[in-house]
Amino acid sequence: MAARFDQDGLVLGGQGVLLGDQLSDDSVPDLAIARTGRLLYVTRPRFTRELVWVDRTGSWTSVDPDNPIRGLRYAVLSPDDTSVALSTYTRPPSDDGQVWTKKLPRGPLAQFTFKGAVNMRPSWSPDGRSIIFISDRGENRDAWIKRADGTKEAEVLLDDPEVIDEAFYSSSGEWLVHRRGKVLGARDIFAVPANSDAAAIPLVTSDFDEVAPALSSDGRWLAYVSDRTGQANVYVRPFPGVDSETQVSVNGGKQPVWARNRPELFYLNGAGEMVSVDVLPGTDFRTGAEKVLFLATAYRDDFFHAAYDVTADGQRFVMIRKTDSGSFDEELIVIENWHEELERLAPEN
Repeated sequence: MAARFDQDGLVLGGQGVLLGDQLSDDSVPDLAIARTGRLLYVTRPRFTRELVWVDRTGSWTSVDPDNPIRGLRYAVLSPDDTSVALSTYTRPPSDDGQVWTKKLPRGPLAQFTFKGAVNMRPSWSPDGRSIIFISDRGENRDAWIKRADGTKEAEVLLDDPEVIDEAFYSSSGEWLVHRRGKVLGARDIFAVPANSDAAAIPLVTSDFDEVAPALSSDGRWLAYVSDRTGQANVYVRPFPGVDSETQVSVNGGKQPVWARNRPELFYLNGAGEMVSVDVLPGTDFRTGAEKVLFLATAYRDDFFHAAYDVTADGQRFVMIRKTDSGSFDEELIVIENWHEELERLAPEN
């Protein structure tokens, strides 16, 4: 959108006009304007996103076919699989995101957060009674916690001078694992003892991005994604130790999620396939061969945080499906003489 601007009065000089559409609806638009007057921008289809169940063969069914949810970004199941917490994103001027809850299988969608512009990446407390989420309602983006039934106000769970971008409890409730969002290329993973004033322990820190942390249900292993080789891959190291590391994925990997009832790790490989590896018994971390379950390119992808979750029996995934048909390909649009086009679209009064 564009509108004339009165620099002296500091007011807009008319109604806004549409300049281009189909820019990304969940990230910063990709565009550039040259001094010569040439405009380039990238278009992406705007998908309605539907919450679905996907089994290990790739067959899917809608969670609630009559109520698709626009702007879905993340979905995480409660420990007993009876509810799902979701976060959504909409473009300004409306709020950038809110957290919602939904009773399964067909319960209503209930708004869970109301304050702040950014509320995202929910996770459940081990007992299922509370939801942790990231919010900018304070002076910074921090981790907050609120009763899942919504009966009490949210409280700050973790406050840090740096931006907190995701946080969750270990299954024992003894640790709070979190990622700090520093400058690009330097996101790091930490853990702090729960209900303690102890300093945070650095788990994975480097000059590269370490994101999407996930703890195994027995609390022994920390999985995460790093781009240190120039390609995102899944790694695992002992928790809370920092003395060894195993690269799990071979040709790309992201969004690691652990099975809750058996030693198994899921993630998306470089081909966009949902895969699993069995964790072999022993004191050292070892895995079996990567097993491809199904092609997952029709579902929401995310480098920073898992967008899906797995049921307690490990047989179904709750995922976010793009429901519009057609190509998912991006297009590069080039407009010559952009300054003249802008004069035509938004002329002086």
